[in-house]
Amino acid sequence: MVRLRGRCPLCASVSLRAFPLRRAVLCINPGCRCPHTACGCHADLAHRHSWPEGEWAELAAGGALALEEITAALDGGSTVVAVSR
Repeated sequence: MVRLRGRCPLCASVSLRAFPLRRAVLCINPGCRCPHTACGCHADLAHRHSWPEGEWAELAAGGALALEEITAALDGGSTVVAVSR
């Protein structure tokens, strides 16, 4: 897991994390919910909203971070802080 700079466009928290094995970015704020009621973040409190690879450009535009940063974090070439679990 890699911490990304920028704020979640949904909850404004600094809680965006890149998960390279999943090829996804998640907001790890447990209170974050998107406006789409069909999303799993509404159905299950343990589910975190995620952005798959096809939505990274939209995430970058709304989250005040560069698409290149997301790509680098997921490809293992990021200079941002790694968070161990």
